[in-house]
Amino acid sequence: MITIHRLFPVLAICIAALAWYNPFPLLGLDNALPALLMSMSLFVGLQLRWQDFRRVWHKPEAIALGVILQFTTLPILVFLLSLLLNHEDIQLGWFIAALCAGSMISIALVSLTDGDNALAVSINIISVGWSVIATPWLLQWLFAITITPELAQILPTWTAYVIFPLAIGMALRQWLPQATESLLAYQKTILTLLLLTTLALVVANHQSEFLYLTVGTLLLLATYNILALIITYRLARAIDLTVVEAKTIALVVAMQPTDQSAHFALTGVSYLASLVSHALSATQLIAASLFCSYHYERTQRNIAQSRQQQGIAATLNKSENSCE
Repeated sequence: MITIHRLFPVLAICIAALAWYNPFPLLGLDNALPALLMSMSLFVGLQLRWQDFRRVWHKPEAIALGVILQFTTLPILVFLLSLLLNHEDIQLGWFIAALCAGSMISIALVSLTDGDNALAVSINIISVGWSVIATPWLLQWLFAITITPELAQILPTWTAYVIFPLAIGMALRQWLPQATESLLAYQKTILTLLLLTTLALVVANHQSEFLYLTVGTLLLLATYNILALIITYRLARAIDLTVVEAKTIALVVAMQPTDQSAHFALTGVSYLASLVSHALSATQLIAASLFCSYHYERTQRNIAQSRQQQGIAATLNKSENSCE
């Protein structure tokens, strides 16, 4: 059955292209992005229970791996790919983006691909807290760039856009279970529409800034996003984490908080450096749509094969019983 969320990557590419070529209807509407983020978090919260977080924290190795990969794999990957560039500011802006953690959109993507929502929230919260210390130190040590992320600004933003809506969704699930079940029937469609709207607003409102970057740079950023998803997924599977845990870690780690990294790049390096983060806000969503679609189709195929095998087994049992 063809549904909106199954067409996510096709729609993402088409909508990004339309927003690029005709951004004018969406200009100035980017102030709706906080409401979109809060809506995504609310719908993810409808799937969560407090027991889910207890389960995740009884297996801390998945959380630890996600945080470690966030501050190791991505910078190494950026270092290797940035060797293909010859502009220092773009390279620095790319490194800053790779060292920032806590993308709010990643939680919605994890839910869309039937990942572990509690694991995604846990990794993000720890990564955000750790990045307040690690990101400035790494940038100072590696590039002599001084930035001062303020926990007093980051935590209220995360609380308003993620924690509070998640808590409301969880409360609705507990106190209004029947209404919640009705909403969950449309959750994937709603999340897909919210993500596509976010992508359209991002591309349209930053279209003029993308023109400062070459096509080769944009393709390199898209390649980085795809490789980040594949590599982090494979590393998680290599240490025997489940498919659900691995794809959750991949989406959380590979998605960067581009508004935060753009601010750091602008204040610490230059305007051109900040454009990398704005470009990544579009390319990473398109790459994630491909990743989500692949894993959704893979899951559906496995379910179909399992049902087929159960049907064959049931037929054989009936044949054996009739023979007896």
